[in-house]
Amino acid sequence: MGIIYSEHVLQRFCERINPNLMSITDYHSRLRYAKKAIKAILLDARYVSDDQRGILLHSPTYKCNLIIKEKKLITIYPIKSKK
Repeated sequence: MGIIYSEHVLQRFCERINPNLMSITDYHSRLRYAKKAIKAILLDARYVSDDQRGILLHSPTYKCNLIIKEKKLITIYPIKSKK
């Protein structure tokens, strides 16, 4: 059994990380492509830390962080550059 991807997280991925997916008009196709992209991010992601809120992973290639708790992807968010 793998990681569970909620519809909410897939939508947030389209909004925050890859807004180009919003050009796909079919909603289910958009979510399917978002899920494939998140799987690729997870392959690249590295462990950072964990606590009661979940496991924090970082993807340097895609410049984003992911939080996983109990085999469910809780959130994905882009890294803000420090200037």
